[in-house]
Amino acid sequence: MRGYIDLRSLRTQITAALVSLTLLLGVGGTLRARADLSAIGRADLEKRAVTIARALAVQHADEVLVNDVFALYALVNDVLINNPDLRYIFIVSPAGDVPVSTFEGGLPEGLWEANIPRSQAVYQAQRIRTEEGIVYDIAMPILEGRAGTVRVGLLEGPLEAVVNRQTLQLLALTIGVTLLGAILAYILGTFLTRPLFQLVEATRAVARGDLAQKAPGAFQQEVNQVSVAFNAMTEALSRSQNQLVRRNEELSALNA
Repeated sequence: MRGYIDLRSLRTQITAALVSLTLLLGVGGTLRARADLSAIGRADLEKRAVTIARALAVQHADEVLVNDVFALYALVNDVLINNPDLRYIFIVSPAGDVPVSTFEGGLPEGLWEANIPRSQAVYQAQRIRTEEGIVYDIAMPILEGRAGTVRVGLLEGPLEAVVNRQTLQLLALTIGVTLLGAILAYILGTFLTRPLFQLVEATRAVARGDLAQKAPGAFQQEVNQVSVAFNAMTEALSRSQNQLVRRNEELSALNA
């Protein structure tokens, strides 16, 4: 009985090992894919925000210089319509005024101070935490700051939603593959250990004195070799037993 338990434990260990390996590879791959998707998405988000801010700061610098508020508001509204994840646009004059803004009630407290360019030659990017989530904020100087600064903010939420959806799909795929792996591992474990179960049963029969018991053949080379050796042993024991029986009969006849 002890051998039977050990063999069943071996099958369980094979199944658990394969399932654990599948889970480890699947979860590890999912986490790596999530990190890569987030990094690529954030880089793309920053590029888009920079492109929008640069277009306003370079291509429409004349409207900013002459303070053509009507034209700037029309331009800003058009940009908002074409970019659903765009949270805000506002322009800060060199004097610190805000002539154009998408905020109806004025700038939220602390937003202007959250990303003040340290250099008027290049743009500056900041990730700002707001009530609506993380915002990629780009501060783009206009004419090296002489005409003010354009501020553009893109929400990170839509990007995170896409990454989360992809992550869930990968996790679902991992679970499906793990379940399939568990089934295949169980079948494989049964396939590998069944000849050993049969060999153990034959061994028990021999221990009970049934020397006519034969071990089943198996096409696995190692198990088949054990089966052949076992059968040769039982045949030898059977011949020895028959010889002993005949010898005892001869001795009994002589004694009579």
